[in-house]
Amino acid sequence: MIYAANDLSVTSVHELSLTILGLDWNKLSLVPYNPLWPILYKSEAKRILHNLSPWLEKLEHVGSTAVPNLSAKPIIDIIGAVSSTESIDSQILNFYKLGYNYLGECGRPGRYFFTFNIGKSTLFHLHIVNNNSTYWSDIVSFRDTLISNKDLAFDYSQCKIDLLKSCGNNRKKYREEKELWFNKNIPKIELFSN
Repeated sequence: MIYAANDLSVTSVHELSLTILGLDWNKLSLVPYNPLWPILYKSEAKRILHNLSPWLEKLEHVGSTAVPNLSAKPIIDIIGAVSSTESIDSQILNFYKLGYNYLGECGRPGRYFFTFNIGKSTLFHLHIVNNNSTYWSDIVSFRDTLISNKDLAFDYSQCKIDLLKSCGNNRKKYREEKELWFNKNIPKIELFSN
C-alpha cells in the first residue's frame, strides 16, 4: 500500500512507524532501505513544525534513512535549525509535549539532541543546531553527497555492515569506528567545513 504523508494522522503515523522503525537503545542493527522512510519523515516534520514554528525555522531528513537504497539503523534522523540555540531551554517542554526526550549535547557541542521513543524503542532522532552552524551544513552536505556519489554510498554501507559484525550491540564502539571512516573519507571529498 502507498501512503501519502497528508493522509496519515499522528496516531496512524506512529502505528505505521512501529512496524518499520524502531531500535532498542541497547541494540544495534541495520535494515534494508525502506521507501516509506521519507513519508514518515515528512509526517513527523510537519507535526514538529506545526508545534515549534516559528522558533524552529527548518528541518531536514538526514542520516542513512534519507539516502535511497542505503541500509540503515531503523531510526529516522532529523536535523532542525534555529536562529539561536541559546533559547533551547525555553523550548524543552514543547519537545516533551511532542514525546521527545532531551539528552543535551551528547558529546557534540552546539548540537542539542532529542529522541522519540515508544517503550525502549527509538523511532526518531532530532538534532537541533544554529542555522548557520557547520554541523548543519556538514550533515546535509554529507547526505547529498551520498545520494549523488553511489561509490561513496556503497563504501559507507559496507563500512557499516563490517562494523555491525565487529561491534555487535556496542553502539559506542560502532560510533567511534564510524568516525574513523569519516576522518579517512570525508577530507578526500572536501565535504565538511573547516
